[in-house]
Amino acid sequence: MNPYRKLTIALDFDRTFTGDIDFWRGVVADAVARGHRVLCVTGRTDSAVSRAEIGRVFGPHVFSQLTCCIFCNHRPKRPAVRARGYVIDVWIDDLPENISLPSPEAFNARGPGFNVFETLPVLDDNLVSPQGTRRLTHVK
Repeated sequence: MNPYRKLTIALDFDRTFTGDIDFWRGVVADAVARGHRVLCVTGRTDSAVSRAEIGRVFGPHVFSQLTCCIFCNHRPKRPAVRARGYVIDVWIDDLPENISLPSPEAFNARGPGFNVFETLPVLDDNLVSPQGTRRLTHVK
């Protein structure tokens, strides 16, 4: 049992969760086991395709452990999360400036060619992780 206060943790998807999927799956499972709430907070637009991809990449077991998944539709994350009634204690994000950017224009000011979406790996049945699950590999 966790003797400390319960935290609400926001975990970004692209370029954060997808940066080391097995690691973050373990973090989510450990956090939830200790009584913390973990939310996937993504800048992606809410669509059936995004929902399916996020659910598939998290995996059904880990995805079911999330408190929720909030799609911010390329808007600042903090107001989107607050509009859903959550206050985040810990933000985990590869682009923390997206949490409170004042406008989409400020986001786009990074310059052309900046890719906020991770190139996702595919499952390779021939590789197995130490946990006995399929390992994710990048396709060349």
